[in-house]
Amino acid sequence: MTGSGNGGACSGKGVYLKLTVLFLLSSTIYVYLYSSITMQTFAIGEVMKGTINDIQRWRDKMEGWVQMIGGGGSQINAKFVKNASFAENMQNKSKLEVRHRVSEQYNNSVSGTKKPSKSTFLHQKPTRSFVKNSTGSSVGGKTEVLLTLFTSWPTKAEKYTCHNNTIKNWAQLKPHIQPVLFTQETLLAEEATEKGWAVLPVRKAGRGVPILKYMYKDAMERYNSTFYAFSNGDILYSQSLIETLQTVLKSSQIPKGKPMMIIGRRTNVQDMTSAEAVSGDKVQKTAKVRGKIFTVWAEDYFITSANYPWKDIPEVVIGRRAYDNWLVSNARKQKHVTIDATDTLVALHQTTKAGNQEGFKADNPEYNHNLLRRMYRHLHYAAGLTSCADYYTRYHEKRQIQILKRTVPRSCFPV
Repeated sequence: MTGSGNGGACSGKGVYLKLTVLFLLSSTIYVYLYSSITMQTFAIGEVMKGTINDIQRWRDKMEGWVQMIGGGGSQINAKFVKNASFAENMQNKSKLEVRHRVSEQYNNSVSGTKKPSKSTFLHQKPTRSFVKNSTGSSVGGKTEVLLTLFTSWPTKAEKYTCHNNTIKNWAQLKPHIQPVLFTQETLLAEEATEKGWAVLPVRKAGRGVPILKYMYKDAMERYNSTFYAFSNGDILYSQSLIETLQTVLKSSQIPKGKPMMIIGRRTNVQDMTSAEAVSGDKVQKTAKVRGKIFTVWAEDYFITSANYPWKDIPEVVIGRRAYDNWLVSNARKQKHVTIDATDTLVALHQTTKAGNQEGFKADNPEYNHNLLRRMYRHLHYAAGLTSCADYYTRYHEKRQIQILKRTVPRSCFPV
């Protein structure tokens, strides 16, 4: 009995020892295979990343070459964009995944809960390189910067194509127009800089949203141009922007020396594609074919002269309702020159799933209205419609732009 029991115990220990050895061997094999596969995956990923970057660089070079070709350049460009879309989409997807990890940094930074890192922005010296004249032409062989055009947006996956279109579109307006992006996001700043934009940090914000007057003040202190303008980040422009501003400068109808504000209605286009935004000519054509002109209540850009008194403007924030109409009504009340450029300046709004009333759906949509109501006894927003501007632009014979005095409707009063 005793011998049989000891034999059973020894047999049990032997089985346990075998199982232990088998487990250790299996674990070793598993770790080896996992490490090997991980290293191979990493190596493949690095190779793919390098390949995609190479494709992107060649695509950018090809775009530059195509833009130098006359005649059928737009057709070649459209064809190439189609062929390059796979590589671009792969790279965009990778950028979006990383951007989402830093989007919280933007919200914290502009709300004052966290100071932006000094390494976020590339150091940029003030652009004060040559003398301006009154015609918007070249001085000393250099093209004068006609307009400093700036905007701001937080990273959102559903708006990536829209904002990517904006980055490329505004960059094509150089050297007459200098695009500037206000942001706290490192990756977004780097991408904009690569495309020829200037980048500035958001200096002051209200509830996490940039305050408009400080954007103007910072842009005016840093860059030298005839005009300065905030525009919503989903607006695309064509050569008509430059042509309209050059006409304003040459016009004898407009009083000289007075502060000036140029506004206009936008044209909504649903689901704008990258191919449709590839050039200013394409933007102009798409707006004509698929666009729908929007209400006189909506104003998406504010082009002002260098002497416009932004220091006296309340601390309204961008992207929320009420500030646009108040700005125009205030300009009229202060006897500034106001011009409605709707008929000659194409401002294409890229309408996404968010629709055409994003300001009403954003967080704290009444921020500006509540601020203005505390400061002023009466608010007459209807005095700040595009149709209330004192002057307006139009095309006449031979597609020349003309600026005329407007008979302002009674509904635009009292101011």
